[in-house]
Amino acid sequence: MLSIPLILSCLQELNKSSGSIYYGGIIVDYCFTFMDKCDQDKIAKFEKSIGYPLHEDYKQFLSITNGLHLSSSAVSHLPGIEAIADMRSVFDFYPPNFIVVGSFYDGDIHALMDLCTDANACMYIHETISPEPMQSLGCNFTEFLHRFVTSYGLNFWEWGALTLQL
Repeated sequence: MLSIPLILSCLQELNKSSGSIYYGGIIVDYCFTFMDKCDQDKIAKFEKSIGYPLHEDYKQFLSITNGLHLSSSAVSHLPGIEAIADMRSVFDFYPPNFIVVGSFYDGDIHALMDLCTDANACMYIHETISPEPMQSLGCNFTEFLHRFVTSYGLNFWEWGALTLQL
């Protein structure tokens, strides 16, 4: 069964060996950069500052790594809570119960977590410059992390999407 510790421990093992991946038309180093973990006090202060409790799987993620970055050539990452706090003031059009937990394509697309929704369906995708509404991913943070890692930050939310042109 998928869990945050399992996913992250697998990534730490992958980081022990060098490898490359075809990513966006170029070959890049395949690696994941872990940030310093958050202790429970830091997580509690963040929850108090935003006025909402975080989902348990996301707290577990933060207690192992406060964000996750791909190789320097990749344009997607999972920001730490300091960056999330900064983004709340910049992207103030999001409802207050949403936090940006992922940034794709240099910030053009955000992964958001709804802190007032059932944790099993709390993840959303939103194009920051689009008038379109957020798209539900229908999953929890653990599944979102799994998809993020599997796709190496590419647009996994379009997997299985069909387009019909008439």
